[in-house]
Amino acid sequence: MDLAGIDQRLTDRQSMRCRQTEEALPVRTTDIEGALTVRTNHIGGALSVLTAGIEGALLVITAECAACDEKHGSSSPVTLDPYRSASPPSHGGGAAPHHGGLTMAPAHATYAITGATGRLGGRIARRLADAGIEQTLLARTPARAPRLAGATPAPGAYDDHEALVRALRETDRVLMVSAAESPDRLHAHRTFVDAAAEAGVAHLVYISFYAAAPEATFTLARDHWHTEQHIRASGIPFTFLRDNLYADFMPALVGADGAIRGPAGDGRAAVVAQDDIADAAVAVLRGPHPHVGRTYELTGPEALTLTDVARILTAVGGRPVSYVPETIEEAYASRAAFGAADWQLDAWVSTYTAIADGSLATVTTAIPDLTGHPAAPLEQVLRTASGPPAG
Repeated sequence: MDLAGIDQRLTDRQSMRCRQTEEALPVRTTDIEGALTVRTNHIGGALSVLTAGIEGALLVITAECAACDEKHGSSSPVTLDPYRSASPPSHGGGAAPHHGGLTMAPAHATYAITGATGRLGGRIARRLADAGIEQTLLARTPARAPRLAGATPAPGAYDDHEALVRALRETDRVLMVSAAESPDRLHAHRTFVDAAAEAGVAHLVYISFYAAAPEATFTLARDHWHTEQHIRASGIPFTFLRDNLYADFMPALVGADGAIRGPAGDGRAAVVAQDDIADAAVAVLRGPHPHVGRTYELTGPEALTLTDVARILTAVGGRPVSYVPETIEEAYASRAAFGAADWQLDAWVSTYTAIADGSLATVTTAIPDLTGHPAAPLEQVLRTASGPPAG
């Protein structure tokens, strides 16, 4: 990541917001790893940007700028398996728990959040609102956006380039939750990224998928990798948050007969809580500079087999749940009744084969590193979702 380019982008944005003053802000750079000092003729304040390396901290102090003021998508990052469900669930989005270790946002930073109508984007938007941060909530249907203090809904369908440019112009920090799964999702992602680049977004936080790669076993992880590459090529300063399978959605794997079926074998997945992902995203959005150019693999605290998952679901829900292994052929046959397109069937089945081959098994410390609190284990996630026992 070009540090000078990041500094210049931030400097250009400050100049844009102060355009009502009589003169532009002259900028002089004294050293690429030293101090960048911006002196103003008529604003009367000073902006000092101290840089301590590509992955160091960048502290922006503004003394006075009357023209600066804080402004302020359906989310379905990855599909899980719908075995025997009438409506296939999505691996997608409560009161916010502890937000340890978050950096206070500079007063002038502006935020835009996508996916606020979904589970993950909604969690992130609520956390920002609870912290008193104004934000724009981009949505295909703005009327469906949550009503939050300081939040302004705006049209922001991922395939509407012009609307996105208008909504994102003069926005510093943008959360991009992946669009709903579809054959043309990658095209929609590229349209969004191109609009963000044209609008001059200063930092893009993209919710990607764990171990995204061009030949990933889980087929939808390939879209995420290609999206990451497009973001890199766009020149927008970025952070990638690659989440593992959602712990919250493990109950959705259970069929009406109480069985989880799929070709996962004895493989493991380090399933992660949506609340933990939301905390990590908020931490990066509010204190982005140490995270620019970084990729984080977000996991829970342990890697579980589906037999483990079934045992925990039984213990928490009181309903017997078991794991029944399938062959790949059996998995496709048992899901054929849904009438889904081939790409969707591939995504459902490859969720399990990615577990089987170990693609999702490695546990990381990214959640505690970013949030300051431990990652929640599956049992805690399920008990929190079910609420306190009746008494």
